[in-house]
Amino acid sequence: MAGKENREIKNSVFVDLFYEDESAEANEIALFNAIHDEPLPEGTKIRRFRVDNTIYMNFQNDISFDAGGKVIVFGEHQSTINENMPLRSLLYIGRAYERLVPPRSRYKKKIVPLPTPEFYTFYNGKEKWEKEKELRLSDAYIVKDGEPSLELKVKVINIRPEEHHEILEKCQVLKEYSQFMEIVQNYQISGEEEPYKKAIKECIEKGILADYLMRKGSEVVNMLLDEYDYETDIEVQREEAREEGRKQGEEEGRRQGTLQKTCALIQKKLETGKTLTSTELEKYNCKEYSAFIVNVHETSTGVYYDMDMISEFCKRNKLFLIVDAISSFLADPFDMKKLNVDVMITGSQKALACPPGISIIVMSENAIKRVEQINAKCLYLNLKAALKNAERGQTPFTPAVGILRQINCRLKEIKKEGGVQKETEKISKIAEDFRSKIQQLPFEIVSDNMSNAVTPLHPTSASAYDIFMMLKDEYGIWVCPNGGKLKDDVFRVGHIGNLSVEDNNKLIEALKDMQDRGLI
Repeated sequence: MAGKENREIKNSVFVDLFYEDESAEANEIALFNAIHDEPLPEGTKIRRFRVDNTIYMNFQNDISFDAGGKVIVFGEHQSTINENMPLRSLLYIGRAYERLVPPRSRYKKKIVPLPTPEFYTFYNGKEKWEKEKELRLSDAYIVKDGEPSLELKVKVINIRPEEHHEILEKCQVLKEYSQFMEIVQNYQISGEEEPYKKAIKECIEKGILADYLMRKGSEVVNMLLDEYDYETDIEVQREEAREEGRKQGEEEGRRQGTLQKTCALIQKKLETGKTLTSTELEKYNCKEYSAFIVNVHETSTGVYYDMDMISEFCKRNKLFLIVDAISSFLADPFDMKKLNVDVMITGSQKALACPPGISIIVMSENAIKRVEQINAKCLYLNLKAALKNAERGQTPFTPAVGILRQINCRLKEIKKEGGVQKETEKISKIAEDFRSKIQQLPFEIVSDNMSNAVTPLHPTSASAYDIFMMLKDEYGIWVCPNGGKLKDDVFRVGHIGNLSVEDNNKLIEALKDMQDRGLI
């Protein structure tokens, strides 16, 4: 269903029937046989799997299964029309092949056999839709010239009962699922109390998914509540957003002229690997800006900004200073009070070395006063609500309790081992050790001024991304690749977390071995 990307993973009835339930394997075989001219040979092994994190974190496809290692079937249920299914399916199959093909096999000279993918979407929404339609990835291409180098086809099948699609006669469980959902929708439209319970009762009486519904009636109700309440919620939110947008648009029109005169946003784009200088900064002196936002450590290139210089500039210009210290926290010295920082943001990961999932915001008294004076328009960034809840030791929403407990243990560990200064010194020594040992290898350090957290390296004789892949696949060592324009130019070596000089030595040995083999 369109929109499920943004919610917690919860199964729909479709997913449960064809993936989770005890009858799922038999249902998948029935679906496969209905789709194909020849049924699966008796005893064919079915392997069910789902791919995740393809579109957003915590997002999974509906169903997918491998039939005898020869064919992979991807099936999606939709109650709203989404013509981007070929793109989503491309992400699914990429993630699936990534899991199915061992890393070392990707470098073999001989062709690696792959199971043939097939993509189906089963539609039963309220909007009018064709009985059957083929969506192609190439339909989305900006330039349509000749045979596309990459093509992917998704067959969309309308399973509403009134369409009488042939597949419903071939696959009884899919037919009954279609009938069940039709009855559910009818009860919803009628305005009946407890429509899901009544729909389930009627279907059991009529023999529609009777065994399944008798076994899992209450679970099915919860699945339907999740599905339809979510759809309703989204529609209400959209309507409210449209209304709010109209009001804001009218107000914005009145304010626009004044706003342009009193407020401006400047993004200073620096050359790759170059730090901010006082000369550059002075160009914006006495320009009546209100705030300065800086990432202390630019992780893609390892650049570490001069916070003393930035702090002095902000003091002179009375700027509200917001600092992203996520990747530099604990790795480099940082005194929030001395630097006159109003807001410092960090996270549970990086040098704190806990799982990602917790954002930590530290505010000065000045920042707290500012928060209290502002009416927040964003639910999840309502710092006023966060501060109010903190007074009673709570958070506005359910926190990641497990990570908070790990942070607690980690902070106690840091304190026991000598405190923040000792932790920063440890990371600094690891960084210095690695940078001294890398000097004889074919790499260039690309940054003028570096954080202790990472060392950015530009290979002079090979692709940075190829080096990352070889280290991962052949030596079992992970470094940090880059994306975009820097993908082949720069990779990063981290010095934070549970690392040591011995880990540096292992990496150096691997790189020297690659040099001896003529790979770098």
